[in-house]
Parts: sequence; C-alpha cells; structure tokens
Amino acid sequence: LVAAMGVAARLTIAKDAKTQDRLDKLHDQVVIDKQEDKDRFTQAWKKLVLTGGPNDERRLLHTLEQLAKQTAISGTGKQPTPQQDTKIASVDHLLEQADTVSATFHEQLKAIVKQ
Repeated sequence: LVAAMGVAARLTIAKDAKTQDRLDKLHDQVVIDKQEDKDRFTQAWKKLVLTGGPNDERRLLHTLEQLAKQTAISGTGKQPTPQQDTKIASVDHLLEQADTVSATFHEQLKAIVKQ
C-alpha cells in the first residue's frame, strides 16, 4: 500500500510539474504578445498621425468612445469582466479556442476601426 501511494504521489508531482511548466510558458508568451501588441499600436498610431486625413485621430477616438459606451455595464459604465467558456478544460483547449476565433475577432475590430 505504501509503495502504491509513493507511485501515485510521484505521478501527481510529475503531472503538476508539467502543468506548471506549461503555465509558465503560457505566461511568458502572454508577456511577449502584450509587448508586441503595444508596439504595433504605437506604430499604427504614429502612422495615423503622420498619414491620416483631417480629423482622423478625433474620429477614431470618438468611435472608440462610442464602442466603450455600447459595451459598458448599465449604471456603472465599466466594462464587463471577460468570461471564459465553461467548456474549456485546459490551457491547450484555451489556445485552440483562441486560434478558432482569432480571425473573426480581428475582422470585427477592423470593421469598427474603419467606421
């Protein structure tokens, strides 16, 4: 019985270590992606300032303000907390779902910005 418990403990420890390693890698990637997004936004904003038409900056800021108002929680004005799909059971499943919706999400954002 003690030997079986020892084996089970080692398997659990190994599984936990693997999960922690995957979470650490995901965290590192999120940090990298966040910086890349910030850099892309900065470049896009500079391009808008340099090459945009009259009032493009004001129009974009107005559009973003309207979007924020449309998606805000009534009464508080705050944005709702993002909710993870209850069907997601692992980091891998989360990444798969992100890949599935990524193209549609970015197309919707582009349409909003072009308004």
